[in-house]
Amino acid sequence: MARKKLKIECASHEELTLLGISSTLPDYRLVHYLNKQMNVSFARQDEMPYYLNEEKVLLLPLYHFFHELSKSNWFLLANTSSSKEYMIPALRNMDYFFLLDDLISQAAKEDLLKQLRKVQGVQLASTLNTSSIKNMELIYADLEMHLMELQREPRSKIPMWSREEE
Repeated sequence: MARKKLKIECASHEELTLLGISSTLPDYRLVHYLNKQMNVSFARQDEMPYYLNEEKVLLLPLYHFFHELSKSNWFLLANTSSSKEYMIPALRNMDYFFLLDDLISQAAKEDLLKQLRKVQGVQLASTLNTSSIKNMELIYADLEMHLMELQREPRSKIPMWSREEE
């Protein structure tokens, strides 16, 4: 009897815009200042599990905002867990990652970086190349799986493609 193999493929990380933020502020305070300065409304989601290996799971703070104009999801994800372990050890200088599930133009990216740099408590904001990050596929897959889990929950906290309840 022939065996079938299933191959799982997730969306490519090349479809993401990734910015790094360095800040000494705790996540809730940074989000407060982001919301205030940029006129957005990031909302806290359940912590995202990131699987380092079979035994080790990091729980990372996650915030979400749906941008109506671009019809894209914006995420703020911490680089460290409560146990002070890094999701991406090679980027220890970045405390948070600002993920957009859409590619944006260079001019829009520069404008967004200028806005981020004006936020109180932000020490550094820079563009990160997703193809140079070793575990980006795994991070993106874990984020997608976490979002699907959130969508399954009744009265999900995260409106994925619209602000209206369906």
